[in-house]
Amino acid sequence: TAEVGTDFGLVVSYDWNWYLVIKLPSSYYGSVCGLCGNFNGNMGDELQNPAGNAVSSVIEWAKSWQTPDQDKDYPCWDTCEKNCPTCD
Repeated sequence: TAEVGTDFGLVVSYDWNWYLVIKLPSSYYGSVCGLCGNFNGNMGDELQNPAGNAVSSVIEWAKSWQTPDQDKDYPCWDTCEKNCPTCD
């Protein structure tokens, strides 16, 4: 496991496989948003796009947080519908 910490209390750990944990001090409660949620204790409002609007599905939510040039930079994408290449 790799772990990185900052002077303001953010700690990120990764198991080099698929498990990522991000920890923030309680002083950030209700002050963050994004792929890791908004840290306000309300699990019902986690699926928000960058504009703060609720979305109806996890797929729509994840796509809304992609960078504009995501498909150009990576060999894997989520827009293929037929005969899609695999990510190795």
